[in-house]
Amino acid sequence: MKFRGTHSIAVAAIGGSLALAIGAGSPAVAQDAPWEFSATSYLWMSGIKTKVSPPGTVGSHSVSQSFTDILKILDGPPIMLAGEVRNGRFGFVGDVIYLPVASRIDTRNLLFNDGKAKLSTLTVSGIGFYRVADDAAIKADVGAGFRLWSISSKTTLNAALLPAESAKFDKTFVDPVLAARVTLSLDDRWSVSGYFDIGGFDLGKTKVTWQLLGTVNYRAAEWVDLRAGWRHIAVDRGNIAVDVGGPILGATFRF
Repeated sequence: MKFRGTHSIAVAAIGGSLALAIGAGSPAVAQDAPWEFSATSYLWMSGIKTKVSPPGTVGSHSVSQSFTDILKILDGPPIMLAGEVRNGRFGFVGDVIYLPVASRIDTRNLLFNDGKAKLSTLTVSGIGFYRVADDAAIKADVGAGFRLWSISSKTTLNAALLPAESAKFDKTFVDPVLAARVTLSLDDRWSVSGYFDIGGFDLGKTKVTWQLLGTVNYRAAEWVDLRAGWRHIAVDRGNIAVDVGGPILGATFRF
């Protein structure tokens, strides 16, 4: 899935959230607002589509797997954590995703005696938010920040008619992103949340990076919310394309 007209989409998404929040109105926030902290642990039952195409043919690596298939090819423990710190209208959200996979290469024992491909994807996002609406019915934030991608690929072909070959590819890059987030309260315990960010904007080599997250939330206690929904994150950077999406279950703990 690809987005067209990224600049207009970003303006529409952020501007729409801002208009909604201003229309809803919000009370003044006291200057001596307390600090608030939260941490989210989640299970992301995602499928993944990844294509890394560095110069040459040996280093090229493509992965297209469902969630159940990913469980079979994990090359280490995945990491999925998020946290937020807030004071009054200002907040900062950090998010880390690490997914290592490995798969066998079937060469049909012609020129090579099979092989192995490893791919790891690390994503670190940091977004500074400003709250434009904050009341019992709606909470809305707009913000800006960055998303770091670190992608590592290693491909090895075993010797047969041809000698063994291997290739490595490592790339780390950072893109600016704009973001909007809205939470609507349904009653004292239930709420729905939507988050969207988009970046890249062709400012560097990245054509576009974007993320969409929607959840239904249940306040199980004053200190914990349970969440269920859908998340999708992607980047398109010429010879690198990553597309990850699927259902998500999580819990947010407040301190």
